Amino acid sequence: MRRTALVLLVVAMGAAVGVGAVAVLQHGGGGATHRPPTPSVMALPVAARGGVRPVATDPTPESFAEPTSPRAALEAFLGAERDALTARSYALLTAADQQDVGSSAAWAAAAANRPRPVAFSLTYEQPAPDGEEISVEVARHPSLDEFAGFVSARATQVWRVAREGSTWRVGAAPLTDDPALPAAAAATSAVSRWVQASAACDRAGAASLQGVPDLIGPEDLVGAPCHERGSWTVTGQPIALDRAPDVQAFVEAYGPDVGTWTRLVGVRGPNSHFLAAVAPLGDDWRVIGVTSDGR
Repeated sequence: MRRTALVLLVVAMGAAVGVGAVAVLQHGGGGATHRPPTPSVMALPVAARGGVRPVATDPTPESFAEPTSPRAALEAFLGAERDALTARSYALLTAADQQDVGSSAAWAAAAANRPRPVAFSLTYEQPAPDGEEISVEVARHPSLDEFAGFVSARATQVWRVAREGSTWRVGAAPLTDDPALPAAAAATSAVSRWVQASAACDRAGAASLQGVPDLIGPEDLVGAPCHERGSWTVTGQPIALDRAPDVQAFVEAYGPDVGTWTRLVGVRGPNSHFLAAVAPLGDDWRVIGVTSDGR
């Protein structure tokens, strides 16, 4: 019995030593915390990068009949852009433009930055050193944004179509894009209605005549009609943007071509006078800002 008891005591002591060793290995000495043997998901590198994300792949191009002429190539390209068939329009780009774009997926990702045609009509073409240049009358959804820029409702464009081997391919962007502007007289009417609403402190009425929520220009001039009240009138005919002494704010907001589609109309009130800048949105002019007339 004494021998049996001794054996049991030795076994118990061995078990205790083993448990203690495991605890030491798992938790370390001196109270330090050891990383648990099962790795945490948050400790993996992929978790630190925000999780697993799908890999972007190129859209699969739909089969299409190979264009047999420059006009057919441009019609196919513009039709694909109109219908948001980006894989097809990418396939119709010149090899150089495809290389510049990088991939069909990149072309699709940038689609929101390209004005999509709603309708188009090819008018005339003329020979070019590497193919043809074709003029197009295009209709689009008009918009004005400080990031995307200005998109007119209608424009006349010239596109380059190049021969590559036995095929015809299209440049990624038009060589020229000339917006069709409403009649200049309509700009005077739009500014007159805007300044009258502003002088009446009719914020909703004035906003309905603006092309953007926040007008460009000095706040004291923007708020002058409501502050002064009284009688406000339009002075003179619309003029080009380069006639104003300071248009830097407009150039910074919309780019160097802002002067090709913006017009200025002079206004005068009881104590103040300035130029109101208007831009065409669809068939109407809309106020987008004000600037000093230098007087």
